[in-house]
Amino acid sequence: MSPRHPASNLILWLLPLALLVFFGAAMIADAGGAAAGFGRLLSQIFQRIHSVDGVTTPAGDPVSASSLQPGAWLDNATVLWPALLFLLLAGTLLLMMLARGWTFFAGLFLAAASATALGIAWLMYMRAHVLVDMLSPTVVLLLAYAAAPLLRGIETSFRRQQPRRMASAPLIVSPAAELEPVPEAEPEPPPPPLVEPANRTITCLVCRVRGYAHPNRPLDPADTLTLISGVLGPLAEAITYHRGGVLYASGTQLAGVWNAHGNDEEHAIHGCEAALRMQHALTQMKMQHGEGTPYDFVEVAVGLASGTSVTGSGAARDSTVVAGETLELADRLSRLALRDGPAILASEATRNDAERSFALLEADVIAVENTRMTVYALLGNPLVRASPKFRALSTFHTHLFAALRGQRWADARTLIDQCSNLSGAIPQLYELHLRRIAWYESHPPPPDWDGAFRPPIT
Repeated sequence: MSPRHPASNLILWLLPLALLVFFGAAMIADAGGAAAGFGRLLSQIFQRIHSVDGVTTPAGDPVSASSLQPGAWLDNATVLWPALLFLLLAGTLLLMMLARGWTFFAGLFLAAASATALGIAWLMYMRAHVLVDMLSPTVVLLLAYAAAPLLRGIETSFRRQQPRRMASAPLIVSPAAELEPVPEAEPEPPPPPLVEPANRTITCLVCRVRGYAHPNRPLDPADTLTLISGVLGPLAEAITYHRGGVLYASGTQLAGVWNAHGNDEEHAIHGCEAALRMQHALTQMKMQHGEGTPYDFVEVAVGLASGTSVTGSGAARDSTVVAGETLELADRLSRLALRDGPAILASEATRNDAERSFALLEADVIAVENTRMTVYALLGNPLVRASPKFRALSTFHTHLFAALRGQRWADARTLIDQCSNLSGAIPQLYELHLRRIAWYESHPPPPDWDGAFRPPIT
């Protein structure tokens, strides 16, 4: 399927916006008496509800039920201000969800908002005999919500049929056309400028796809390649969306780099954003294909590392070459992410550069070139970082790793039990540390131990 042009996404939610503006103006003008008609209909519905419940309402028309005048803009706007305010706020949130493609969540929001607005209107009618017309804006929002999926289906159907029409159109070549000179081919665009090799501080990302092959759910070769390519495509888009460059996509692995060219001072932040976007893209794919499909079992493991490496243009000029420990460390962290359970692991340098913007939790200590390095699990955006659940888990992890470094194995076991009961806990990681504690209890580390686990216990 060919990618959708950016202008197409704009059109898909501009139509609902136009509908909201048009019908909002129609409500104020009371075009054709529609707004007053909806008000009378809502009043009749409420009266019927009261009669069924055995509640006696005051005689006469409720306040504001018949106060609309065709074309009286200012007077009508004064009467309809609660309905217009509801249309503005709910319509804005609805358009934001439709623009992002969240049709399902937009429907849930619309149902909840409409039920709440109508419920408030009913309470005001029952207690004060004041009619607030929330039926008109609810109908307008329903029309706007229905327009976006309808237009998206028409646009998708047109794109699918267009190649067939082109293929079925007969190719007619007139004799005169055969004698016409063949126009000269347009000159090829110049190659991109060659970037000289240099030592640069970069952030590398390595992503590994797992879960696509399982003995209980085997796939044939064609379906396997289709699934892997279908997963890697959105993951690569996550890299380029956040100003990164794709280094390679080989098999079930994908690598990206930031600040290899140009000047990206927030390369670590952009790398973390891309990693979280990969998780979101995978979740969207699973929702799109449904439960029980091969996509439902796919997982991604991401490693992020920052440091100084040699970068430059490859032999094809439009490719990038990275030489150094940064890419190797990101690859190692992606393999550890397969083992430890957290989907995203980041190096200490990446955490130092991006800590202010993301929820990063201490997860492990590894040996890198005979030195220790703390590894962090990336759990979410600034909202997650500010949540009380994350702060509690972070505090427990701080005490846990202090106990491990101090060789207080009993205290470490107790803290692991307590961490396991917290929201956001990582069971695979705690099982790994319990196996390491068992090893150290029978093989005590040296007195000058730096806290990095070096025996082959994984």
